[in-house]
Amino acid sequence: MRFGAADNDLQYLSDDACCCSGVDAVPGFERFFKHQIAYAVRNNFGNAITYAAIRHEWTPSGSVDRYLNSARRIGSRIGRTATVREHIKRRWNTSGLEGSPDSFFGVEPTSERTPDGMRVYRWNPAKIAALRQKINAE
Repeated sequence: MRFGAADNDLQYLSDDACCCSGVDAVPGFERFFKHQIAYAVRNNFGNAITYAAIRHEWTPSGSVDRYLNSARRIGSRIGRTATVREHIKRRWNTSGLEGSPDSFFGVEPTSERTPDGMRVYRWNPAKIAALRQKINAE
């Protein structure tokens, strides 16, 4: 039996890479949206988690601000409408923000930054070991 977690903070535990409970295993759905933090976390399981994992994945070029509530829009802070990429990068670099990499169980920020200023995250080995032990016990 395959397991697919639709909740983003647990998605990396799924058997498939897509955030939509394994839809990527269905022929024709292999090209799901990959410029997302959950995809980067999953693809770096056990390694340093960097924005480079998704940097080259396709993302729309237009603004997404009109689809977000006023608390989430960053356009007013930067003086123009913001793209999906800009929203994801802001979330990536804002530790503790809902949906940032450290909102995933077992992921924590480091003090490191990549040369382009993006925060580096790491896996907490003790939390991952405890999770594996719990999964194997059940």
